Amino acid sequence: MPTTNEFNRRSYLKLAGLSVGGAVTGAQTGVVSAATDVEPSGYGLGGYGLGAYGTPSVDGSIAVSTGSATEIGQTSARLGGTVTDLGGADSVGVVFEWGAVSSDQQRTTSRQQVSEPGDVTATIDELTPGTTYVFRLVATDTNGRNDTGTERQFTTRTATAGLGDESTLLPRDGTIVNAPYESEHAGYTGDGFVNFRESDSYVQWDVTTETSAEFDLTIRYALGADDRTGLLTGGATRREITVESTGGWTNWETTTERVSLPEGGSTIRIEAIGEDFGNVDSVALSRVSTDSPTDETPDDTPDSPTSKTLLPRDGEIGNALYQSEHAGYTGDGFVNFRASDSYVQWDVESATTTDYDLTLRYALGADDRTGRLTAGGSQQAVTVPSTDGWTNWETTTQRVTLPEGSSTLRIEATGEDFGNVDAVTLTPREETADEGWTSMRLLPQDADLGNALYQSEHAGYTGDGFVNFRESDSYVQWDVDTDAASEFDLTIRYALGAADRTGLLTAGGAQREITVESTGAWTTWETTTERISLPEGSSTLRIEAIGEDFGNIDALELERVQ
Repeated sequence: MPTTNEFNRRSYLKLAGLSVGGAVTGAQTGVVSAATDVEPSGYGLGGYGLGAYGTPSVDGSIAVSTGSATEIGQTSARLGGTVTDLGGADSVGVVFEWGAVSSDQQRTTSRQQVSEPGDVTATIDELTPGTTYVFRLVATDTNGRNDTGTERQFTTRTATAGLGDESTLLPRDGTIVNAPYESEHAGYTGDGFVNFRESDSYVQWDVTTETSAEFDLTIRYALGADDRTGLLTGGATRREITVESTGGWTNWETTTERVSLPEGGSTIRIEAIGEDFGNVDSVALSRVSTDSPTDETPDDTPDSPTSKTLLPRDGEIGNALYQSEHAGYTGDGFVNFRASDSYVQWDVESATTTDYDLTLRYALGADDRTGRLTAGGSQQAVTVPSTDGWTNWETTTQRVTLPEGSSTLRIEATGEDFGNVDAVTLTPREETADEGWTSMRLLPQDADLGNALYQSEHAGYTGDGFVNFRESDSYVQWDVDTDAASEFDLTIRYALGAADRTGLLTAGGAQREITVESTGAWTTWETTTERISLPEGSSTLRIEAIGEDFGNIDALELERVQ
């Protein structure tokens, strides 16, 4: 229980070991002085702390610093601080001065006698939920010498917020630690905003959800300085986020992040990590729809394929470590692969046989690495370039086809460590969900290769490689479905570090020769476009070498002519 008393001049002088009466003169070095006609004016400058009665001793030999408030609940908190120097005394008495920012009445904790430098703590209770408090550490020796730490603030937790499909969280309804709650810059939502300090400064909310779900989390902020990076924690999600400058402290904008929240209770926190994160006035949460039909409206039409994010903790990890030592990951950790026989895999469901863009999020502080990707029974090599650091996270995208129903998606190390993987996102390609497509990209990795090499030795290609043709009887081809006979612009992306070359193009049964011009180098990629006709239904699109190498092709684009 805290000691409760109105902290006035008389009680402070007693705490400092001084006599009480008329004016106190500073005859002894380090003894504070006070005039009897100066009355306390509340907590802070000019009150019983710094100024009127809490002026540090002249020699500053005693030294303390105020730490952070921890174990913050709705009605209690633990205050922390450090005595760094006793100034030659055998011991000093320390107390925490504290009180609600909105109240003139202040309190002190029970006096502790400290005989050596170190940390001190004290627990206070009988607090009011959702209230901001200020506190600081004060130390005094028997000669009246003293030092006062810097003021710090914290806000007690409010009742847990239940999230609906759309929810808004205001800072005053959460917990604010080591950050002022201000209202000096116009345009904010609610009655104020959080002004972050450079570090150990955050705002957080306790929330509950009826079922585990993904949410789009939109932060409304103002930043009149350069772009800033902070840390976002939301349930299983923990990653660094960057907010761009808004050009002024009264210019408010938003940024949106996707977070996964578990069933039941979890915490959403925005934290400064080494630099001021700007001003935040609200956070909006929007539940991501699963698009599942209701029982009241049965639908015999197959569900459309949907995007999904797969985290390692939701899959099966074989002979690989699940770690969290390198910052910046999504979720609560990442897979650290061993050199071989090491994998992470998931069982995935697809409403229909569908092509997906598979985006792999990874960090690799070593040289480029190659592993194996298995999707729906098909295997392909996947190479990830170095990210130049284990805390630098980047993405690479592959196309995969998943059959209707359940199948296995696996990422596997094949002879060398595949780096660290923290998330995989599957996004259905629009053209596969509807045969009435208007554009389509075709990659060699999804094609049928005849007497041609699939390589990746020349930089700048799209996808994970390109076709290197031989001189003859060498081709790449795709089966293409269309809902109606149409004309298309076919754009071929290629590199050719030799003289111009001529090959054969087959489209919907029609054939003709096509010539591609030299690009000047095998790492220089350009495009050429041909007009073709495709019939209704299925047909074959083929590019073939006829007597000379046709160069390297990494992608085709089909655009329906309107």
